[in-house]
Amino acid sequence: MPDGIAQWRLGLLFYAAVHHVDEQLAARGHLASRNHTQRKRRIRQVWGHLASVIADYEQLELLSRDACYDGWVPGQADLASTATLLSNIEQHLI
Repeated sequence: MPDGIAQWRLGLLFYAAVHHVDEQLAARGHLASRNHTQRKRRIRQVWGHLASVIADYEQLELLSRDACYDGWVPGQADLASTATLLSNIEQHLI
């Protein structure tokens, strides 16, 4: 897989998590987050009891930043583990 495609895939996985989180927050009556910092604060407020899911979200964000802004190229195993992070977020933040 060309480097750029792998980096974009990782970014897409992160933004799928962003939209899922925003959807779940909206379902609980929260206004849309204006930025990633505000969104992470709300995640901690609403789902503070789910430390592993919060860690998954933050890990997904860091990996996405590394790929999109720092030039890190994820391999197939990285993309698979990132997809698992997204799946965990989607399964637990409902």
